[in-house]
Amino acid sequence: MVRLSNVAKFVGLSVAISLAIATVNAAPALPNLSHLQFKRGDDGKDNDVGILNFALTLEHLEAEFYREGLAKFGIHDFKQIAKHDPEGALRAFQFLGKSEAVHVTTLETVIKSLGGEPVPPCEYNFGISDIKTFAVIARALEQTGVSAYTGALAKIQTAAIQTAGGTIGTVEARHSTFLNSINGGEPIAYPFDTPLEAREVISIAAPFIKKCPYEIPFHSNPSIRVVNNKSFRPNDTIRIESSVFKDQDMDHGLSCAFLYNNKFVVRPLSKCDIPATVRGYTYLIVIEGDQKLDEKTQDKIKAGPVLIFVDDLGFNKGGKKGGHDGGKKGGDDGGKKGGHDGGKKSGHDSSMQHDGDSSMKHKSEDSSKGEDSSEGHSSEGDSSEGDSSEGDSSEGDSSEGDSSEGDSSEGDSSEGDHA
Repeated sequence: MVRLSNVAKFVGLSVAISLAIATVNAAPALPNLSHLQFKRGDDGKDNDVGILNFALTLEHLEAEFYREGLAKFGIHDFKQIAKHDPEGALRAFQFLGKSEAVHVTTLETVIKSLGGEPVPPCEYNFGISDIKTFAVIARALEQTGVSAYTGALAKIQTAAIQTAGGTIGTVEARHSTFLNSINGGEPIAYPFDTPLEAREVISIAAPFIKKCPYEIPFHSNPSIRVVNNKSFRPNDTIRIESSVFKDQDMDHGLSCAFLYNNKFVVRPLSKCDIPATVRGYTYLIVIEGDQKLDEKTQDKIKAGPVLIFVDDLGFNKGGKKGGHDGGKKGGDDGGKKGGHDGGKKSGHDSSMQHDGDSSMKHKSEDSSKGEDSSEGHSSEGDSSEGDSSEGDSSEGDSSEGDSSEGDSSEGDSSEGDHA
């Protein structure tokens, strides 16, 4: 059994994956294999083949990622992320890789049975420099996979294929839970996952794709680069760069929006504050205007998404017995060696850029920043959402309704349909 207490101490490790860092240029002219049936057609079967081929594109990527990583890292490396049970951690990652390989062959078989032609794998560039980066990227890819399946299932028209897709999606979610834990994060962040559209998914995956032997009919959005790499916590302000604006502090008619737990929380671009109720992952996008999007207004997404992890575990705060470890060393916050916040070896940097940029300073006002001051604008009234009350119990059900989340820009009951 992998013991999680010691893997929560990754130092200087970026855990918010700014996967779309450098602007991703389109691959050189590639054959347009329209017969591979990516796009929605009049025939329901063609539509399902297109969705399955898009899923296969992602499964190829994940399978190759694990193959390359596991060929590079052995038991000695896994001691860095699970020193009490490196063998167990290695076996778990091997199982993840085998699962993704099985997903590939299964999707290929189903696509062929529908009369379609499965897409071949692409060439990839994962930039896996060390075991910790391997674990972090795995976390991001699996979370993106969960969101991709969640967004696609409703569009599958054949009931049996919809069920089959669901059986893969739930396994991706289990992968994600394990990887959240081994990266020192919240194992199960929210009651609800966040669905993504195909264009949003490919915007996250594109930086890892070097080139493909076919043209993917979904163009990625302009990228977002997180500038202030650090261990992000709720209410922190995120500084970003993108080709769609010159200065984050200027009024461009743009906003940043956070997608998590069936929510769509809009912030002014100049005050891109992480909502108080984020625990675990959130997708960040730049949008035109300040209104919630739906499937018909996806063109208002001007950049992103970028995937950010906020690993501020409420049940690990303070006390001699706090956190995963307990005892004199404290938990993720307390003790001389600290964790997410404390000590010279403060925990995760929450903004790993895919290009390896993991510098950037830690905001000095992190621990003193009040909920009201940072959350008080019209898109989310969070005066009652303070960190100290945001343990597991506050995120474990569907009680975060309109009454606690401010105005119509963040009501749980209506926040899950942007994708």
